[in-house]
Amino acid sequence: MNLVGNAVDAMPNGGTLTVSRGTPGRREVLRGGAGHGRRIPAADREKMFEPYFTTKASGLGLGLVLTKKIVDAHGGEIAVESAPGKGTRIEVALPAVPSAKGAPG
Repeated sequence: MNLVGNAVDAMPNGGTLTVSRGTPGRREVLRGGAGHGRRIPAADREKMFEPYFTTKASGLGLGLVLTKKIVDAHGGEIAVESAPGKGTRIEVALPAVPSAKGAPG
């Protein structure tokens, strides 16, 4: 939810937020991209998962820190791509969990 909220905040004039799910190999992958959102400068990308770092007028700068901790705790990874004119794409990859025998899915 934090990643989606940040994407919406990055598009104050509207835009397109795309969230998709795929399963390349043995990992569950959630991709999110704000195609018309703001680009994240390289200096900010280096600090965006540090506690209390924020570029917003309000907020504590803990949302992405907690998001990363949750992803890390599940053995996952977060990748960030950001380019002028293309916006920002954040990809969360988590290890796939096999379905329980007899469980729907």
